Amino acid sequence: MTAQKYITAILAALLAFGCAHATEITRPTPLPVVEKPQPPEPEKPTFAELKEETGKLLEEMSAKDYQTREKATKDLRKLLKDSGESQHMLVQHLEKQSEKSKEPELRHRVELVLARYLRPWKCFRALRVLKGHTDYVGAVRFSPDGKLLASANTKNDIRIWDAHSGKCLRTLTNTEGGNDSIWSVVFSPDGKFLATACQDNSISIWNPDTGQYIRSFNEHKGSVYSLSFSPNGELLASASHDETIRIWDFSTGKCSRILRDHKDWVVAAAFNQDASLLASGGNDNIVRLWCPKTGKCLRKLEGHTNNIYAIAFSPDGKLLASAALDCTIRLWNPKTGKCLHTLEGHSMYVVSIAFSPDGKLLISGSYDHTVRIWNPTTGKHLETLSGHSDQVFTVAFSPTGKTFASAGEDRTIVIWGIPDEEQPPQRPRADRNKTKTEKLK
Repeated sequence: MTAQKYITAILAALLAFGCAHATEITRPTPLPVVEKPQPPEPEKPTFAELKEETGKLLEEMSAKDYQTREKATKDLRKLLKDSGESQHMLVQHLEKQSEKSKEPELRHRVELVLARYLRPWKCFRALRVLKGHTDYVGAVRFSPDGKLLASANTKNDIRIWDAHSGKCLRTLTNTEGGNDSIWSVVFSPDGKFLATACQDNSISIWNPDTGQYIRSFNEHKGSVYSLSFSPNGELLASASHDETIRIWDFSTGKCSRILRDHKDWVVAAAFNQDASLLASGGNDNIVRLWCPKTGKCLRKLEGHTNNIYAIAFSPDGKLLASAALDCTIRLWNPKTGKCLHTLEGHSMYVVSIAFSPDGKLLISGSYDHTVRIWNPTTGKHLETLSGHSDQVFTVAFSPTGKTFASAGEDRTIVIWGIPDEEQPPQRPRADRNKTKTEKLK
């Protein structure tokens, strides 16, 4: 037997011996998993306890030491933010305490802390500026869940943005439908579709999540300027250069009714909260109210002296706002047709308006480069925001009401809102003149 065969035989014998005497390896029994007891949630302070804590902070906000006042103001802001269900009562309590105080700085500090609760419009700031469009932006709209923002410009450039981060998620390209200026964008109430109004007489339907083009509605004989979904998403209204409003069955894409009474271009159209009314306006300077089911014109609202470019119902349907090239906004009672307020202040054309989701605010965009905030109940002007370097063509509120968007000729989209962290309150002039040594005591 050769040496190689001898070694092979020995290895085979050893392997056989090992297999015959092998014993099964037993795995150790795993230790039982013991869940750690979760600490009980801390009890929320009562309103009485919050009042007591507030009293202490107000005393510290009146202290001579600057740093103590600053810390107390910051703590009061946090206390309010975390006060939960007691927040409304605590705000009222603080407002009364501030009115009783004879110290100007304390009143000033409390007023700034309460501003976001009592006068949120005073806290709106430009949070983000979205850039990317290569021509002026004529339309913006938030998705129903507030996560997306759609925008469009005159070069058929439709973009979907992350509304929180401001990142452009996708650009929509349509090789079959509209290939011209986009005048309006609107999400379906369920957020699954995006409709765009095109200058080439068409309405294009998209999937906003994928950017996929779905189909077009092509029966208008002129440019389509405005779109509005009914609240249930079953109907889509479109206003056109051909002097008509068309109502479409959205599921089938068929035009179910054509509304004819305008004597010139129809630039704006909007459903009310239950689709029992449709309002429209255009270059004949008259707001019309329609019954969508019958197509009958129910009422004509006259008062504007120039072309009407924007129409909006309040969320509860009790107010109707119209904006026009006569530089005014009119607020109407849609039931009676009475003009309740005429809002004046813009120095140039007013071409876009939007109600906040709670109906307490109305915003407007104008050729005078500004966005204005109004109280629609009183008609009072509340604030003017200057964040654009050119004409503002479009405004839209987010579903939360905490942010809104504006865009226009300068090719940017500005997202306005209340910052998560407020800036420290400015001190009265007398206090600001103190030396650094006094402030650091």
